[in-house]
Amino acid sequence: MINALVTKNGQSALISLPAKRIGLARDLASIGVASPPSELYPHDDEVTVGLKYFGTDDFSGRLITLIQSEDSLARVNTLVELYGDLPVAQREKVKASVLSGEMTSLNDFKNSILENKSPEIVQNYYCPLMCTLYLRNRYGDLDYDPVEYDGEYAAKYEDEIRDLLIREQSDCNMAEYFDGPNSAVGKLESAVWDVERIHGCLYGKITATLNAPFTEEEQNCFMEWCEGQNSDGFGEGFEQRPIRTVDRSEMYVSFWQSGPDYFLCTENDLDHFIDHGMGEMN
Repeated sequence: MINALVTKNGQSALISLPAKRIGLARDLASIGVASPPSELYPHDDEVTVGLKYFGTDDFSGRLITLIQSEDSLARVNTLVELYGDLPVAQREKVKASVLSGEMTSLNDFKNSILENKSPEIVQNYYCPLMCTLYLRNRYGDLDYDPVEYDGEYAAKYEDEIRDLLIREQSDCNMAEYFDGPNSAVGKLESAVWDVERIHGCLYGKITATLNAPFTEEEQNCFMEWCEGQNSDGFGEGFEQRPIRTVDRSEMYVSFWQSGPDYFLCTENDLDHFIDHGMGEMN
């Protein structure tokens, strides 16, 4: 949408905004720029670091006129990304305001984005957990035959399980892997795997942040995808990560299990499954 031309010592990098943080840093480093984007401002001096912006159409051409000397490259990049994340209808409203000439600064652009940003909708989905525990024998070695426990045992290690989940998702937004219908993909902002203790039992929790409510069909597609991730995707990788217990045994936690008692449900339906003993180990 906007091109940023960064120059230093006769070298240049033409960067298309918005750009991902890592890609932006890589482009700057390629021409010897050590300063972070938050310290780069519009400047014509190519001996130090020069920075100019170019629009690719009427809208972006008008937008770059709002950039002032105190606006860093990081700020411009962030605001352009926020604009691109708006739903189509809201994006068109902001675009019309920019083209009308009523804005005089990037602050006006930012305020227009925030005014048109849809309120976030948070939807939680739950599933039972299964723990596979490899105990230490009297020689200090791990037994080959594991013992299986449910979420009541897992609750003892809630913090350890959550810490591992955070580490496993630290470099990705699982929503990027959702391959449902376009209408549902466009509503899903993020999907986060977590756990939650309920009545002393630990359950798997998947939190979906939406910019608009799912239809019933879209939600069914999302839940099917989540169950697939639990069994063959994210969950399959997670259940292979050991968690050390207090007695130095190794515990592996699964968001999926075979059998009729497994479920994946919405927050509203969770009490029904709990009341019927679903997800508990016999």
